[in-house]
Amino acid sequence: SFSGGSDKVRYFMNLGYMYDDKPNFMSGQDKTRYTLDTNIASDITKWFTVKGSIKYIRNVSDTEHGQPWMGNFLLVPSIMVAQQSNGEWGSIAGGKQATQSFITGNPLRALSNKNWSKSKTEETMYDLGFDIKPVKGLVISGQGVFRGQEYKGKSYTALQDEVKTFETGTPIGGTGTYTNSMSMNWSSVTRMLYTGTIKYDWSNSIHNITALAGTSYEHYKYEALSAGRKNFPSDALEDLNGGSNAGKDLSNGGGMTEYKILSYFGRINYSLMDRYLLEANIRADASSRFYKDNRWGYFPSFSAGWRISQEEFMKNISWINNLKIRASWGTLGNINNVGNYDYFQNYNLGSDYNFNDEAVKGILESKPANLGLGWETVALTDFGVDIDLFDNKLSIVADYYIKNTSDILLGYNVPVETGIWSAPSQNIGKVKNTGFEMALTYRGNVGDLKYTVTGNIATNKNKVVDLAGSDDIISNGGDKIRFILREGEPIGSFYGCTRPAPTPSGQSRCCPCPLCRFWPGPWWCSSSSPAKTASWRAALWISATAPRCAGGGWTSPCSRGFSQCEIPPWYHLLSAVGKSVRFRGKDGLYAALIPRRGKPMGGGRPANRGRRNMGFSTPFEVVCIYGCSICPFTQH
Repeated sequence: SFSGGSDKVRYFMNLGYMYDDKPNFMSGQDKTRYTLDTNIASDITKWFTVKGSIKYIRNVSDTEHGQPWMGNFLLVPSIMVAQQSNGEWGSIAGGKQATQSFITGNPLRALSNKNWSKSKTEETMYDLGFDIKPVKGLVISGQGVFRGQEYKGKSYTALQDEVKTFETGTPIGGTGTYTNSMSMNWSSVTRMLYTGTIKYDWSNSIHNITALAGTSYEHYKYEALSAGRKNFPSDALEDLNGGSNAGKDLSNGGGMTEYKILSYFGRINYSLMDRYLLEANIRADASSRFYKDNRWGYFPSFSAGWRISQEEFMKNISWINNLKIRASWGTLGNINNVGNYDYFQNYNLGSDYNFNDEAVKGILESKPANLGLGWETVALTDFGVDIDLFDNKLSIVADYYIKNTSDILLGYNVPVETGIWSAPSQNIGKVKNTGFEMALTYRGNVGDLKYTVTGNIATNKNKVVDLAGSDDIISNGGDKIRFILREGEPIGSFYGCTRPAPTPSGQSRCCPCPLCRFWPGPWWCSSSSPAKTASWRAALWISATAPRCAGGGWTSPCSRGFSQCEIPPWYHLLSAVGKSVRFRGKDGLYAALIPRRGKPMGGGRPANRGRRNMGFSTPFEVVCIYGCSICPFTQH
């Protein structure tokens, strides 16, 4: 790398090259990386500056033969024979026939096959900008950024004979590769971003004003193509056309995604004697994800602050270094949960119709259009205080907030009789969050050793306010219903069946709940009429997933983390082993929070997310870890 310049021109350039012939500690692979990074800035005049940069990265990968999956080194036992004394690949482990997974996972055998792959990825970024300062305090800025990424890859899977048993030489089914194939993939991602701003600063001994206005435009586009063929006459061919032309041996695919966002924004800040602070913002955003007549959203915000510590009546209180109270209200738009084409009608192929007693291919509308789809809006009210005490050794930051999210995009439940396969997307949800956050920091020293201790706590209460008359919305994870949206309950509430404690005497095991599909579990009911004698509720809200209270802390230079969360008072924590959290209630029964049979939910310390926490609510009943395949929790 090198850099230099003069009073008016400054530049920097860096070139990089890296070659790795064993990136995964195995032969037959090599990776090459080239990089270029350049920056230049020039003061054309005292009031006009131009700056730009170019960045380029190229990664090339080449694999000459098969490569074993790294997990196979852990899967295949060390007692397995990798290659027999007769030259055949191993089929014996511990003196007996090895399992098929051990045989196919043999790392040495994987290295011997004639598979190969080649790929190239290129990333480029061009950045050009300018600053114009026509008068004191006024800055006009513009910037254009282009980012592109292109990927090209080709891979080949060769034939491989089945492994034979060591004793008889009989081929073992399922251990070979019976059809060779080649595939090619190409993808391109481009993103263009343009920003223009005008900023003006003015101040005197009493007043300070800053104003900003600007616009931005973003254009994202993704494209992909893929093709493949099977049944090549030779492993030496590298041209895709060398494969079979039969329809069953051909494959192709592709995809495309594109969206655009246009924004206008403005901000004004006012400070009186650096003591009384005001700020106002306005944004106008338009997104291609909405119909052209409904693309714009408008989002204002306001805030005010008062530095009480700078008032005359605070001058004699030496142990308070800073005391500031603040309040704010504002709105923001969100499209993270909006698909690029949610307002379009969706059609499905493969729907046959009967015309003149013959099946005719057709299409049907699987999801109706919604031209009224719009922005999800978040309105946040916040009251806070900042305090620094004892020569800035102790700092306290506290906030109370009310967050209302409206027009949340959800799939509105419709009767199946309508023939609609997918629930139409509509702005129907309203959610309210309230909570308190506080962080304390202490800075001290012991001699020349300086240290910092920080602790924080956050509470949150979350509730679904409105679903626009929709029935309960149940999130489905495969065949296991996990969560439910219900008015008046927190987001992320668990959904399942509950049962009273088991009484196995004279009864048989079964599952009366229609959601459980008679999964074997601790269900006890009358063998003659299980549905009548069993007490169950198929649509029961059980509990929320996130803690109502979370905290954390750290120290430096020696740090140790801790966390805590609020448990309902009649529950106490029994154990936290791995990721399974278990509780015991006043009736002595156990409960375990797991999303599906045999796998615990992701746990660990609760994240101190503050406004993002959804709240932890008291379960209706104790929930056990056994039971049905659909319900995430079932009651003993």
